[in-house]
Amino acid sequence: MLKLLRRWRPLRIENLRGTFPFLLPHISVALLIVIYALIQIQHFTPAYQEVDPDGYLLLAKRMARLQPLAVKDDDPFMYQTHQWVETPEGKVIPKFSPGYPLLMAVFYRLGGDEAMFLVSPLMGGLTLLGAYLLFQLWMSPLAAALATWALGINPMFLIYFGYLLTHASNTCFVTWGMFFLWRWMRGKSDRSAIWAGLLLGYAVTIRHTSLLLGSAVLIAAVGRCIDELRNKGQWSFASVLKYPGVRQAALLLVCYAIFPLLMAVYNWVFFGNPFLTGYGLTHEQDAFSFAYFRQNLSTMLNGLNSTALFLIFPLGFMGMLLIGSIKERLIRLSWFLPIVLLYTSYYWAPSGMPYLRFTIVTFPVVIGSAFLLLESATRMVSKQSSSTSRMIDYVNQGALVVFLVLLVFLRYGEAQRGMRSVVSDPGSRATAAVARMLTHTLQPDAVIFSQRPFFCYIGTREDFRLYDLQVFQKALNYSVRRQPKRTERLRKFYESLDEAGKLRKKRELVRSFIEQSRQVVFLIPSNALAREQEQLGTEFKFTLLKTWQARDGSTEWGIYAIGLYHSK
Repeated sequence: MLKLLRRWRPLRIENLRGTFPFLLPHISVALLIVIYALIQIQHFTPAYQEVDPDGYLLLAKRMARLQPLAVKDDDPFMYQTHQWVETPEGKVIPKFSPGYPLLMAVFYRLGGDEAMFLVSPLMGGLTLLGAYLLFQLWMSPLAAALATWALGINPMFLIYFGYLLTHASNTCFVTWGMFFLWRWMRGKSDRSAIWAGLLLGYAVTIRHTSLLLGSAVLIAAVGRCIDELRNKGQWSFASVLKYPGVRQAALLLVCYAIFPLLMAVYNWVFFGNPFLTGYGLTHEQDAFSFAYFRQNLSTMLNGLNSTALFLIFPLGFMGMLLIGSIKERLIRLSWFLPIVLLYTSYYWAPSGMPYLRFTIVTFPVVIGSAFLLLESATRMVSKQSSSTSRMIDYVNQGALVVFLVLLVFLRYGEAQRGMRSVVSDPGSRATAAVARMLTHTLQPDAVIFSQRPFFCYIGTREDFRLYDLQVFQKALNYSVRRQPKRTERLRKFYESLDEAGKLRKKRELVRSFIEQSRQVVFLIPSNALAREQEQLGTEFKFTLLKTWQARDGSTEWGIYAIGLYHSK
């Protein structure tokens, strides 16, 4: 110890002069990830105001509990929304891919219901790190850091990486897969081929359309084989198998194929065909056409140029076309074009973020290519300058910084507004608070009858069973496509009932759960109590468990336990 103390010298500023510029990009990206985390913590809301995430949560819980993924449930008042499909065996399962619920299942085992909402924010932080590492393979550390900042402050990135949908996890796996793919192409690690194949392959289990990115894997593998054969000069079959590059390309393709093949097995088991997904049962799998493409093209291009990638999109597209070797340009384009072209031809194309979110997986390549183009342009200016001073380099780097500052200035306020309107909107905040209260108030298998804004999510907590009171008036209907077979059965069921028949079914359902010794409650505004009492009839008693005021103070809500009056 004394020897170490004698050898210790105070840290001097001059010793850091060569180190600090090198560390500055890394420090800035670390700061970005911290800021990203603080924004996500600020807006973290374990609830939502749409029905799609119900399917992900319930499928994840079934996986975590090792329960059957498809269940037999003939109750016509359940599973009416578009995310549920019926298998050939008559069982109900979400139409979604299983990869994202599998990730959520891990978090459910670790932290319960609300922990599953951490998957998307965590994937966002990992995406920023992966994008920075990838960008460093394309450009200088400073330009890579600035590109990562441009990605991290993008409003759509912040919103959908804080929300319980698949886009965050899909983008994370694709970004890291592309990092390892590029690392392998640059000859930095042979094992990177394995990781690239596995990560890009797993992305297919998160979103089916990620299969299109297999074109990038194929281009990289074929390109490596061609380079290897050109260098070796021997084209016989026996000699080709001995080339390390060819064997690694084959390993890349094999590793990539693992998860798509497992996905095909999943489809075969539940939907009866390896090429038929849950979306196929709703006819969304084939809801693409050239007519839709012509109709949606202006919506897509305008959205990418303004809402999604403001000031970035044209630069990024030019960067993909102009910078790098032919192979690298093809891989970047194969990351971007297939996804964008496919969703331009999709039947559902409302203007704004809900439609553009399908392209989020391409944001890293567009933003990275934009800064690659800008840096290449500044280097050309530096080379053409006759000055030997480093001042030109500083000016060029300053121009990149100014461009980023302009992006932050223009987009940060928009990002915060978007977070408040989507991730932490008042309805979701209220639903999260009520869900926590119900968890502590009710029995774990309680049956809940409720209405808007508490029409979704609550049924995924504990073992609750949630009925939207609207289903006792008419079948739930949404603008997206639903499984025709299941929809037709619902149509016939409702046509067979008049208003009195629907109320009779409602009373029978409530009575059956009470007779099964399950707790039945109504979660309704206090001013709706008289109506529900009248509809159920005098044989049912309502006991108040809890009341509270809505956030705006305009409505009092109550939880009422339902029981039966027993005659002597």
